[in-house]
This record gives sequence, structure tokens and C-alpha cells, in this order.
Amino acid sequence: MFEAIVIFCAIQSAELPPRCLPLKDTWGPFKTEENCNIRTNQMVKEILEDEEKVKGIIYLLGSDKLFYVKQCKAQKGEQA
Repeated sequence: MFEAIVIFCAIQSAELPPRCLPLKDTWGPFKTEENCNIRTNQMVKEILEDEEKVKGIIYLLGSDKLFYVKQCKAQKGEQA
């Protein structure tokens, strides 16, 4: 089983590590990594299309220069 996660991070100077905000899915877990990847794509699309969500992420991270990483994490005790 896989947990879908999208991590938004603020791009900062080289001297500072990025500040990140992990967003976990509430629909899963998913039986296959493929289904999990489909869900992370949906999550990104839904978040980026919602102006209020984007503003909230910008506010929390303190920057409008963002990048994101999609992740399907195997649940503990299971192999990917």
C-alpha cells in the first residue's frame, strides 16, 4: 500500500535550506504505486487550480517562488 504525498517548498538562497510543506492525501492508501502516482498528479492539479490554496501555501512558506515534489511512500512494513 502506498501513501500519496505532495511536498511544496519555497526556493531560497543557496545558504538557506528550503522551507517545505508536506501535503498528505486523505483518499488512500493505494494498492499500487501507479494508482498512487495518478492521485499525486490529481492533487497537484487541484492545488494549483485553487488560488486560495496557492495563496495559503505562499503565506505559510513565506515565498511565491515554489517547487513541488510528488511522492508515493510505501507504508511501514511493506516493500515498494
